[in-house]
Order: sequence, then structure tokens, then C-alpha cells
Amino acid sequence: MDDKVCLEKNLNTSHELCTVEADAIGEIPCFTFRRIAPLPLNKLAAYLGQSMTGLAMLSFHQPGTYAIYLDVNNHFDPKLIIRDNQNQLSLFTINQEPNGYFWLLLEDIEHAFRTIDHLIRFYMHFRQPLKVPNGDAVFLKRAAVNVRLQFEMCVEHCKKISDLSYFYRAGQLDNVLSRLVCSGDYLLYEDASNQFGCRLYVKWDGNVKEIKPALHNGRLALPVGCSQQHVETVQSFDHWIKALVVGNLDIDNVQLTRPVRVCSDDGPIEFICAAPGQCPPPKLLYQLPYYHGQLKRDAVKLLLNNAGDFLLYMDESDLKLAVGEQSDHGNNDTSYCETTVECSADGYFYLTPVDMPLCKTTVGELINAYKRLAVPITIQKFGENSFTLPALQRGVVRKDINDEIVLEPCNNPSELSYYYGRMSDDDTMKLLRENGDYLLRSNAKGELSVTATWAECLFDIVVEKEKLKGDAYVYKLKKDNANEPDEFVSTVDEWVKSLLLIWQLKTLTDRLLELNKKITVEHVYPAINGKTEIADDDLPTLWKTLPSLALPDGAHNHDADFVYFHLPDLSNPNSTVYGVSYVRQIAAKDLREKSNDITRSTVQKSICAVSSSPLYGLLMPKLESISKVYFEQGDFKQTELLAEMYHNINATIDSTTLCGQQPNFGLSVRELLHTYRHRTLMLFKLVLLEKRIFFNISPVGSLCSNILALISLFPRMIDFGMSHSASYSPLLEDSNLKSDEMNSSKEDNDNSLPLNTSNDDNDDDGSGGDGGGGEQTSECKRNSENRHLSNNTIATELPLDAYGFPLAIFTKGSVLHPYLSLPYMDWLESDHVRAYVVGFTNTLFKQKKELFDAMITIDEENGIDIEIPDVRLRRLLVLSAADLRFIDGVLKTAFQDDSSISQFTKWEGGDEWIRFQFSQYLISLLLTAASDDTSYYDDFNAAFVHSYKTTHNFLLWYSGGFHKQMNFPAGHICHGQLNLADFKLRFTHTIESSDQARKLQHALNTTGNFVNQTGKAVGGIFRNIFNHLTSSSTERSNTP
Repeated sequence: MDDKVCLEKNLNTSHELCTVEADAIGEIPCFTFRRIAPLPLNKLAAYLGQSMTGLAMLSFHQPGTYAIYLDVNNHFDPKLIIRDNQNQLSLFTINQEPNGYFWLLLEDIEHAFRTIDHLIRFYMHFRQPLKVPNGDAVFLKRAAVNVRLQFEMCVEHCKKISDLSYFYRAGQLDNVLSRLVCSGDYLLYEDASNQFGCRLYVKWDGNVKEIKPALHNGRLALPVGCSQQHVETVQSFDHWIKALVVGNLDIDNVQLTRPVRVCSDDGPIEFICAAPGQCPPPKLLYQLPYYHGQLKRDAVKLLLNNAGDFLLYMDESDLKLAVGEQSDHGNNDTSYCETTVECSADGYFYLTPVDMPLCKTTVGELINAYKRLAVPITIQKFGENSFTLPALQRGVVRKDINDEIVLEPCNNPSELSYYYGRMSDDDTMKLLRENGDYLLRSNAKGELSVTATWAECLFDIVVEKEKLKGDAYVYKLKKDNANEPDEFVSTVDEWVKSLLLIWQLKTLTDRLLELNKKITVEHVYPAINGKTEIADDDLPTLWKTLPSLALPDGAHNHDADFVYFHLPDLSNPNSTVYGVSYVRQIAAKDLREKSNDITRSTVQKSICAVSSSPLYGLLMPKLESISKVYFEQGDFKQTELLAEMYHNINATIDSTTLCGQQPNFGLSVRELLHTYRHRTLMLFKLVLLEKRIFFNISPVGSLCSNILALISLFPRMIDFGMSHSASYSPLLEDSNLKSDEMNSSKEDNDNSLPLNTSNDDNDDDGSGGDGGGGEQTSECKRNSENRHLSNNTIATELPLDAYGFPLAIFTKGSVLHPYLSLPYMDWLESDHVRAYVVGFTNTLFKQKKELFDAMITIDEENGIDIEIPDVRLRRLLVLSAADLRFIDGVLKTAFQDDSSISQFTKWEGGDEWIRFQFSQYLISLLLTAASDDTSYYDDFNAAFVHSYKTTHNFLLWYSGGFHKQMNFPAGHICHGQLNLADFKLRFTHTIESSDQARKLQHALNTTGNFVNQTGKAVGGIFRNIFNHLTSSSTERSNTP
């Protein structure tokens, strides 16, 4: 086992845990209580390890207690010692049959088990007596206190490291290391040249290894459970070692088990008992029984029942560690309160600044200090009076600590509640939502594997089995050294749950290094602060999320992919720079030069360019070609190619490239129309309303192309309308409003690097003057929540043409991101973000239903799904008869034949022709909304027009007086009387959106001729039918 992943709970297909009776004599007896997974011998509380019989007998003194040890003088046979009621010690050999079964007495040989844990529990639970030679019956009652184990797992109270019992002075190193006999044996050896003053050596798998601790803030760093967790530290070497020992934690692929002291190998028991100042080592955060992982606040409230109850959890809303507590206000009045666990710059944890003297370097020690001293927690909120919470009293233990080790009543793995059969990684990720979730599935070879999620990644460990005679299989438990007997379990569930009990399931192969190693920037050009090889801390604060954007979620499912993303401009955070990243993966065996951090069979990297202009379609092919060459050279350290690409891009893209149709290059609106058909116009109108819109499409390249192709339907939007779409801060607006004018003569700063790109010197040429727009005060509300913006002055910074384009859709807190990674989820709830169009591939976004007004999902199984929870919004987006005429005409012209129409051509049906049609539609809509004649509203859906007139972009356009400068009449460009064609269009659109209308299609075909002949005579009835069909389809379907 190489590395660690915290597995916390399995994902049950059924959430019931049954109480059952086992039915196999010789496997597990007919227990009437719930079957519990067994522990291996080396993790039993009564296990003394390797010892001599005489010393083992000194390890306990209470009647009825027992202990187990390996007799070093008798072939390491496992022995059981028990002290009876007459204070006599009796010794039993734990026998093992060739088939692996353990038993104690010949008369009880029918009670044989594959693990010593099951054997001992049988005798204890059923009070099965053990007959000693004098004829008395002896009962197993309690495990003896393992004095040696207590000493080995307690921190020694020493002022100097040289005073530790396992510290060896410099001398004959070979002689010292020869004292390390068993796997897990460790010692410290003096070395003045080392920064710690010594070296830590451990025996593992027959070899002696040196272990080098990591430092954090000048202290020894403990392993972390997840990337969001702050690093916990300890002051002394002994604290650090004993924390690893107690927690069974792997460090550099080994486990520390037993210190080899300077005195004799076993040493007198008096020395052990007389050791002064012993104290238990700290527990890591994720080992604390009252730490519940990621939870929603509502779930925390349900777990706290009584005043003084508390628990630790990671708040899902902001991924901050918090203490949830039930406080008592008297008169049986209790309420839930929470306090964030803060971490100071020097790595100390505290709850409130008032209690800083209680700060500790581990969270567990901090909570223990509050409990031990009964210190109340005083909370001071900004602008409010302080209030005091009662002292922490009872930690609420995770329910899964007990429930997850209960065995299920089945022998066939396919009957387990957490077995899902053959399942793809994508489907698995949808089910495994939180760090530590795991399930059982079959891989492509038909092998069973336990799959876990951690840090948004999936990891597998194959269930290894050994075949017995016939068709039976058993599963071997882990043991610490070769002298311990082999123990087996009979079912996969026992094997999984047994490993879970001792946290060994968290040591999946090749995991910890990759989990704790975040996506990082490896190379950047031009240099940042004089460096091309940078660390995460070197990235500008505004671009800390660049790595997660440039290497998106789910990219590992494709050999190659691309992603478009937006970032704030470093010189003006309210402005935008545009990122293009091309992602590839290569088999590790195909690399000529491999670095030490390459541990998996495939390597994935991205080459990214950040530009001050939106040149998606121009940059992406260049990145694709350069990444192919970069990967084919087989050595990622050869980065000269990237610098050449940077200069080549800047040489070939000049100011003339930024004009005309170039920004729309590569954004096919014909493909968009082919995908969404009539609903393309509905999405167009949805964007106009400035709502909160999610797109969930895979792969990420298709996601970004869909979103930007839709946005390109708005005139001049790609060219100039996204310059303020990345973020919004009203505090910066006044100081930057007039300083960021469009400067088309500035050079583009396109940066290229493996994985991700960052650069301090991006110039923004997308922010121009006012364009003639006046000022008018208005209330700008966050859609669906009616929350005021911090700055409600209507003003534009976009360069406008004579028609007032581009519309200010993505300004003043309305943002556009073709792709967002998971760290942005909480940012979407910011008060400064009122509307957005964003794309994602991480399924966690879908669970946040309170964050979207509309979500567009495309997958192979279900096709297109447009989810709009609010029925009022669905009514606004119903397409009128004139709307349907318009979009149907565009579709017929664009797809009049099967020949491919080149993009930047002027003939009918091409991309630019389609964009022109939508620009004419938009002009007619704007003029109609600005008109005092409301009779034209019905052609656009009157409810939609009234709602649109309240949006920020319309009010800003109207305030500029552009409607007065146009010589176009108000009204829909496809205005006309209802006819049979409209009726058929409505059916076609409704059938695409709802199954309800399909039942009426047959009636349409049989009555079409009659309706056509009667014409005006049934005009009123016809209009009523049309309106009824419109309203009924809206009520019955989530999808307009």
C-alpha cells in the first residue's frame, strides 16, 4: 500500500442496515447481534506482539483479563494468557489448521474461525468457558492493558531529542541498524549535519529506510485528509512519530509500529512502568470521532439534539472548518450556533481572537483544551453585539463509525448494498459526491474493485482473492510482519469492512501523492517576477483558480480536449482576459524522460494561452498543433517550444485581426441551431432576461463552444461585449471607470505554458468609452431574488455602434464564464453576482438547485434537457407564432440541403447570415419594447416584453436614445395572421419540448384539410386552440 485516501462511508443502493444471523458453522457462529467486521491480530487491543512467556505474564494483573502474544521461544506460535478468579494464570496455544482455521481446545474444535478476532469474540460473547488443567472454568472478560504498547504509543516527556528512549548516539551505524528486526521497527540516529539533529530509520519489507519529515511554519507537518484542510503540526519529533503510530498512517510507503529502545530489546518491565510524563499523541482531524467531513448546515442542526452537543464539520458552502454547537438559552430554549476554526499565519488554530492563548497546532488539541478547561466561546460579529456560547461538552460521534463496519447478510458480492456492477467512471463520479465515499464495482477485466472519491478524483483498489479447493475463495487480512499467522475472511464485505476498521482501506495504491498534489503551473512565459518555473504562491491572487480552469474536471476521460475560460484582468479586476487551453494525455511509457512525480500509467497536461482579446477560434488550433509537437518530443522539461509559440502568435495576430469576423472564428452557430432547433431562440431570449443560467455538457470543448456560439448571436458581443464579464466589484468601479479606455494599438499578451498560464502584464483593449450613453438611475435586481446591486448607476463602458450594440448584458455583476471549476461554486452566491451564464462539468453544480434559474443539460442518454423550475419564467419563454415563423425560416434556410456551408461567407444559411437574422430580430424586439404601442407585444410574447423592459441591458440601451435614431418601424419582423403553418409550427415546437403534444399529432393530420378550407370562419376558435396549446405545454413541462 503506497498512499492514503480517507474512505468514510460506502454508497448503499439501499440504505437499510439489517440485523441478521449468520448461518455458517465454521465461518462465523450464529450471533444474535449484528455481525461486525473482524480486526487482524496486530490491531487487537489484547495483542502484545512478539514476546517471551515470562514477560507476557507480567503485562496484566486483573482477574478475568487476557492477552495474546507471539511466543518467540516457540516458533512464534500465537498464545492466549488468561488470569482466572483464583488469580492464577493459564496459558493456551491458539492452534491453526492447514486450511487456515483457528481453534483453542480440541473439545471446541467445531468452533473454528479464520480470524483470531472472531475466535476471541465467540468465547467472550457466549461466555464459552475455557477449561484449565485443574478443572476450573475460565471466562474471557476483558483485554489486558498492554503496558509496552501504551509506552510505545505515548509521547515521552523529554526536553531534548537525545533523551528519547529510542535515540542512538553516533557510532557504528551498521550495528545500530541491525537492531531493526521486524517491519515497523524504528529508531533515531544522531546526525549533527541534519537539520533535525538526527535521522529516522525504519525497517520495512526487509529493508531499512530513512524517513524525512516535512516542515510547515518551522514545525513538523502531519498528513492532511483533504486539500481544503489546513496543515496540522507538532513541535517535537516524538509527537510526530507517535501520531503516525497511533493513527496507523503511512509515511513514505511505510508504517511505524514499534520503537527499538537503547536498552535491551525487551527491557525490564519496571523501566516501562517508570517512564515519566507520558501523554497520548495528537489525533489528526479526520481521525477525530466527532469530525463529520463535509456537511450542510441543515444537516448539522439535525445531529445536535441537546445543549452542549458539538461536532466538527467542513461547511459545504465555503469549505471552511467549523464547530457546530447546540446552545442553551434557558427555559428549554436551545438554538444552533457555529464558529469557524481559524488558522493563523504561523499555523496555530483558534476559535476566537479573544481565546488566542488557547491556540494549538492541531484541531484535536484545540477542542480538548476548550473541553478540559470548560471555556465558553465568545463571538463578536461585525456591527453586532458579542454573545457567548456555553463550553463544549459532548462530541457527537459519527454514526458511520459504527454502522459502516456492520456486515451485510450475503455471501455473493453482487448482493451487497454498495455493489453497482459494471459502471463507467462518469457514472461512478455522479454517485460518489463527497470525499471518502466508496462503492464496489466490476472493472473492464471483470475484477472486483473498491472505488473511492477524493479531491474530485476516482481511485480504485482491486479486491485480491485466493482460491481454495473447489470454487471457494478467501480474502487475506493485512499483517504487520511475517511471523504473524495468516488470517482470512470469507466474504468481500468482511475484507472491505475490516480494512475500513483499521483505516487500511484509506491506503489505496499510488494515491496520496497525487491527491495532495494539486493541479499546478509548471512553466510560464513571459516570466512572472523574473521566474518561468513558478510555484502556486507565485500566481497572482486574482488568478489562483487558473490551474483548475486550464485542466478541467472530466478531461481525463478524453485523449484530447480544449477549454475556454475567463479571468479578471490583473490591472483592472472589473475587466476580462480570455483563456484558451488545450489538454492532452500521453501514456507514461511513451515519455523519453520521466520525472519522479510521474507515478501513474498516463500523464495529462495542458498548454494554455491568456489573451487580452477573445480569439478563441484563432488560438485553439495553434495550441492544438503546438501541444502535439510538445507531447511527441517526450520530454516536458524542453519548454523552448512554448516561448517560440508565444512570439509566433504575437507576430501573426495584429490589430487588423481583431476586427471584422475574426473573434467569431470557430464558433459555429449552424451547429448550435442543429443541436437546439427551435429552442435556440428560446435560449437567446433567456440570455436577454439576465437570469442565472447553467450549462452542463461534456466534453468541456463542446460545452464552451455551445455557450460562446449562443453568445455570438448577439451583435458585437464576442468582440466587445464581454470585457466586463469575468467579475464585478463596485468598490473598484469609480476609480477605474475612466482610466480603462479601449486602446486598439496595444499588443496582445498571449502567454503559453504547460498546464496553466499566468501573466501580470495583460493589457485590456476591450474597454472603451461611453459610446454616447447617458446616465439614469435604476434599481438593478438580482434575478429571482430581487436583491439590490451595490452600485445602481446605469452607465456603459462598452464601445457601442449606431444601434447601441453590444448590449450591456454582461456588466454590473452579470458574468459570463464558458467554463467554471468547483472552487467558483461559492463565488456564484456573492452579493456582487446577480446573473450569469456559466458552464460546468462537475456534477456537484447540479445539486445546487438554488443557484440556477435555468439549467441546460446534454448527454447521450437523455439528449437535451432544459430545466426551468419557476413556472413564471417558463411562461415568459414561450415562443409566439411570429417567433416560431422566424426561427423556422432560419432553420429551413440554414439546412436547406446537406452540403456544408463555410463559416465566413455571405450567402444564405451561413454562420454570418444566421447572425444577421438574429441581429434583425433583436432590433425589432428592442424597438417594440421601446414603443408606446403595446399591440405589437404579443408577437414577442407580451409577458416576455414586459419583463425584458426591466432588465439592466434594456434600460441602459433605452437611456442612450438609440430607438430615436433608428428609421425602423416597431413590430416583429415575421408579423402576420395565424394560419395552418403556425399551427403546425406550434405542434412541432411543443413535441420537441413535451411528450404531451405527441398524442395530438394524429388529430392534426386528419383535420388539417378541414381547417384549411374553413379559414376565417373558425378563426376565433383556431386562436383559442393555439393559445390553449401554448399554455398547457408550459404548465406540463419543465422545458419550454
